[in-house]
Amino acid sequence: MPTTAPTPLPEEHERLLAGLNHRQREAVTAPDGPTLVIAGPGSGKTRVICARIAHLVRTGRADPGRIAAITFTRKAADEMAARLRTMLPNAESQRVWISTFHRLCGRLLRDHGTAIDVPADFRIVEGAERIGVMRQCMFDANVDIRIHKPQALLHRISTLKNRMRTPADPDEWEDDGYAERNARLAAAYQAALAGQGGLDFDDMLLGAVRLLHESPDARRAAGDRFPRVLVDEYQDTNLPQYVLVRQIAEGRDDVFVVGDPDQAIYGWRGAELQNILDFHHDFPKARRIDLQLAYRSTARLLEAAGAMIRSNGKRLDHTLRCANPAGQPPAVRHVADATAEAGFAVERAAARIRQDGGEVAVLYRTNAQSGSLENAFRRAGIRYRITGGESFYSRPEILDALCCLQAAADPDDDEAMHRFVELPPHPRTGRKTCALIDSMPGRSFRERVERATHGRTLSTYHATNLRRRLELAATLHEATRRLPLDELVDEALDCTGYRRAAAEAADGDAEDRLDNLAELAYDASVFARDDGGTTDTPDGRRRLLAAFLEHCRAMRTPERDDGTVRVTLSTLHGAKGLEFDTVVITGFDAEHLPHRRTVAAAADANAAIEEERRLAYVGMTRARTELCLSVPAVTGHGAKQRPTAPSPFLDEIPENLRTTVTPAGAHAEPSADVTMGPLGPERSL
Repeated sequence: MPTTAPTPLPEEHERLLAGLNHRQREAVTAPDGPTLVIAGPGSGKTRVICARIAHLVRTGRADPGRIAAITFTRKAADEMAARLRTMLPNAESQRVWISTFHRLCGRLLRDHGTAIDVPADFRIVEGAERIGVMRQCMFDANVDIRIHKPQALLHRISTLKNRMRTPADPDEWEDDGYAERNARLAAAYQAALAGQGGLDFDDMLLGAVRLLHESPDARRAAGDRFPRVLVDEYQDTNLPQYVLVRQIAEGRDDVFVVGDPDQAIYGWRGAELQNILDFHHDFPKARRIDLQLAYRSTARLLEAAGAMIRSNGKRLDHTLRCANPAGQPPAVRHVADATAEAGFAVERAAARIRQDGGEVAVLYRTNAQSGSLENAFRRAGIRYRITGGESFYSRPEILDALCCLQAAADPDDDEAMHRFVELPPHPRTGRKTCALIDSMPGRSFRERVERATHGRTLSTYHATNLRRRLELAATLHEATRRLPLDELVDEALDCTGYRRAAAEAADGDAEDRLDNLAELAYDASVFARDDGGTTDTPDGRRRLLAAFLEHCRAMRTPERDDGTVRVTLSTLHGAKGLEFDTVVITGFDAEHLPHRRTVAAAADANAAIEEERRLAYVGMTRARTELCLSVPAVTGHGAKQRPTAPSPFLDEIPENLRTTVTPAGAHAEPSADVTMGPLGPERSL
C-alpha cells in the first residue's frame, strides 16, 4: 500500500533541531500526550519550550492560534515571544497565545464570565489602587495602618486565595488574636472590589477556575480554543493554577510542562511543590524527559550545588552534567561580621570588573542584609543596581527612623516634624486637626503646634498628645549634644516608642522591621567610625549627625544605570531566572541559611528547611564561573549581636568540591595554602 511521504521541514527548522542536544530534541519532538520536562539551571528550558511550539507548527501538528504557552511573569512571556519570533515567521508566531496565567484568566472571564455573574467589562485592581482599597477598609474599621500595614495583610489574603481557602472565614487565619478582625477586613475588601466592578489578580485566577468548574460550555470552549497547553516553571504553580491547567487539558491531556523541583522556592506565597512531584499520578500516561546537559555554570560549581541539593528528600532524582570546563570550586570565605562581609563582596566585584568587566551579583537572604553592602559599594565608588527589593534606605521603617533623627537635629524642619508627630504609637492627628494647626501663625510647624496646643484650638486629647511629641523632639534635640550617633539612633527609636510599636505589629513583618532598625544603628556606628572628624564635643556630634543624614539621603538616590552597571544586589528570591559571571552569597550561616525565623514559624520545619536548601541551590546556580560563599562569625548588631555557625548546607558540600580562602597575608580558616586570585582561589606553590 503506497504511503505519502512526509512534508519536508524547512531548512531553518532542520538547523534548529540539529542545534539541540539529544535530550532537548527528544523533548521538542515528543509525541502527543502529557509530558514532563525536568530542566535544571542552565539546561535550556526556554529554548526547548519555544522549539517545541515551532515544531508543532512546522510539522502541522497544531494550529499556532490554538496553542497556549503559559508562564508567570510578563518579562518571561515577552522573552518567550521574542525567542519564538526567531523560529517561526511573524504571521505564525504572533498567533500563538503566550501569556501569564493572569492574562489567560482575564481572557476566559471576559469571554465567558457572565455565566458566573462576572461582567465582561470588569476592572483589574492592582498595585497602589489595591493597597488604597485595603487602606480605606482598615480606616473604616479603625485599624491603625501605621502599625498594621495594608500591604502585609493583602499578602496574607493572597496566600490564602492561592491555597483556595476563604480569607473571610476566621477559621482560615492563624490564631494570633487578630483572626476575626482580619476575616472582617478581607470581607470588606472583597465587597469594596465588587462595588466598583473590580477583581484583583487572585480573584481572576479563582474566577477562571470557578467558571470552568460551573460552566460546561466555558470549559469546552477553553479546551477547543487551546488543545495544546505548555506551562513554564511548573514547580511554581499554586493550587488554582494547577486546577486551571487540568481543566483546560481535560479529555485531551495534551499538556507539556517544564520545571525543576529543585528550584521551587515560592511555597511561602502558595506555590505547591507537590504539583510537579505528582505529575505522573495526575497523568498516568505521562512521559518524563530530563534535560541532563547544563550550559551555564562550570562543572565544579554545578557539582557542589548538586551535592547539596541531594540532601532534600522531596525531589525528583535527576543528575545534571556540565557542558563547560571544570573551572574553580566554590570559594568559602570566613569573615568577622557584616562589615567584613561587605568588604569581601566589594573585593570580589572589583577584581572581576578589572579582570574582564564581568557581571557580578551579591545575593542575600533578607533585605536587612543589604544596608552594609550598599554602603560598602558606594564608598568604593562601584555603581550597582538593586533587584528583588528596594534600597535599604527607602524602606518605610528606615524613613521613619531617619525622620526621628532629622526632627532631633532640627525641630524646625517642617517635613520631618509633620512625619514625627504622626509616627506610631502616637495617635493619629487627623486631617481636621492638621488643617487647624496649619492655619495658626508661626514660622515653622513646631511653632504652630505650640500655639495650637496652648490655646483652645485643639481638643484636650490632641493637644496633650502633640505636646508630648514636641517634648520628645526637644529631648532628642538635647541628646544630639551628648550621645554617640549609634546610641542616638537607639534612643530615638526607644523614647518615641517606635521600636515597640514596630515589634507589636501583627502582620508577619515585625522581626524584619526590627532587623532593619538594628542595621541602621549599626550603619550609624560604622559611619561614625569612618568619619574621621571630631565627635567628642557637642558641635562635633551634631556635625556628624548632619553628615549621616545627608549620607542617608544620598543613598536613597538611585544609581544611574546606563547599561554599564556591572554589579547587582539582590535577595536570593529576586535572583531567580538570572545569571552572572561572579556570584557572592552573603550570610551563608546558620542564622540566614536556613533562615532561622522562617523555619521556627513553619508548621512543617523539615519542609521549610528543604525550601531554604532549594533557595541556596538557586543562588549557587546563578554563577557562571565564580561562586563565593561568605560565612560571618557573628550575626546581628549591637545588643542583638550573637555568634553564629556556618550554614549546615555547607557541610553537605564535600570538602573536595569547595575551598576555603583568605586575604593574602592572613591566616586561612582552615586551609593555609589558598588565597584569592583575580577570578577565584589559587593554590600557592
